[in-house]
Amino acid sequence: MHDALAKGRVEAWWELPSTRLLDSHRAILEDTIGKLGRKITSPTPGQIVAALPFGFWTRLLDKGIPRDPLLSYETAFWQPRLIKAFPEGVNLKRKVLFADLTQIREMRNRIAHHEPIFKMPLESIRTDIYRIAGYVHADAAAILDGCSRVTAVLDRKQDAIVHGRNSF
Repeated sequence: MHDALAKGRVEAWWELPSTRLLDSHRAILEDTIGKLGRKITSPTPGQIVAALPFGFWTRLLDKGIPRDPLLSYETAFWQPRLIKAFPEGVNLKRKVLFADLTQIREMRNRIAHHEPIFKMPLESIRTDIYRIAGYVHADAAAILDGCSRVTAVLDRKQDAIVHGRNSF
């Protein structure tokens, strides 16, 4: 997403006067830069991008303020640039991608906070992750599937539910 936003421009696309972010998104960016600045004298745009939380990126796919000429994320970010970050996403809709990534982010946060995820639609989320990876590159889903243990774990979970035994 960073590459799509920076394409043909300065790498720190967020510093351009034409880049308008909602106050909450600008605050996340400034907080990240401030934290990095306490560790690194002059953080590079690459270091800033790496330090930004997943939520920042998913929220760039939100609607912003619809019909606002400057703060509609659909027209300011998605249509002109962000859709290019997902070149394999034929007829991809911003709001669908936002909803899917939000659910993935919520699951990731639950895992990070050691909260239970067994009631979440894990199979559906796994499918969403593979599909979204495929939007970025045609081979990405196959690569993920080849190195992931999620499918095997979900199969063992289902076996335990059906047969009443712990195969973990």
